[in-house]
Amino acid sequence: MTEPEWLASDRPDELLFHLRHRLDDRDLRRVAAAFCRRAWDPMGQASRDAVEAAERHAAGREPASTLRDAAFAAADVLQEALRTLDIHVARNGHLYHAAYAAAAACWMPGIPIERDPRRGEPEGMLDAAVRAMSHAASAVAIDRVQHHRPVEEMHAMLAEATLDEARAQAEIVRKLFPFRPMRP
Repeated sequence: MTEPEWLASDRPDELLFHLRHRLDDRDLRRVAAAFCRRAWDPMGQASRDAVEAAERHAAGREPASTLRDAAFAAADVLQEALRTLDIHVARNGHLYHAAYAAAAACWMPGIPIERDPRRGEPEGMLDAAVRAMSHAASAVAIDRVQHHRPVEEMHAMLAEATLDEARAQAEIVRKLFPFRPMRP
């Protein structure tokens, strides 16, 4: 990826993929937590606490045992959000996505994000960070448009709100990790 491509990209997943060999798990956890901060309003307190634990761990101020506890707590919140999810009336999808983003930011190998074994777990922290990105974007977008009616108008607005959030997330990646050419 060239510097002009880097600066023009509205795809945070593309930017993270470009950085995959440069970033370690702490860097990826830090960016996942930053994505979660964008979804702070629809995020419950237990999920916020988990994101803050992920931030402290990424900064080296929290032991893995505390992050593990936060990961289990975030997974519990996600399970409750999934249990009460009502996608047909769009009342609480933003809560589910915010909870998922927090659980992904806290992800550790061996600690499932979801209890449903049919759903795949992250393959590593890059995958977890991309999941945090995607779910945080959905949480922000749904929270922004959920009260609009008719539903067709809401869906069109949701697509635009999701793109807006992706642009904001791409800026986060660029701010945390300025462009550097990759060496062959």
